[in-house]
Amino acid sequence: MDGADGGSSLSASATTVDLSRDKAAAADLTGQVHQLPCCIKHDGPTPVSHYFKPKTTGIEVDGLKVEEAYFRGRKLHGTTIALPEGYSGNFLTLFSNGN
Repeated sequence: MDGADGGSSLSASATTVDLSRDKAAAADLTGQVHQLPCCIKHDGPTPVSHYFKPKTTGIEVDGLKVEEAYFRGRKLHGTTIALPEGYSGNFLTLFSNGN
């Protein structure tokens, strides 16, 4: 972006992410984490597990059991996968400081 003087005017903010973790305190989210290839413009709570219920289809592809669910009337197919050995996952939550 160009500033009024023809130079560059970029603003940035610093964010800190603490990735330290206590394995004993880690929550088991097996079967509760879903990644959808879409943007949902809602920032409040919702009972996802009440509405989004993947079901087994009886179909296997490359040794993976295909599951089916509906999201806003659209049929989705997917599968449950395990993270490879040595990998871990983190969920980041954005907290607003009121500004």
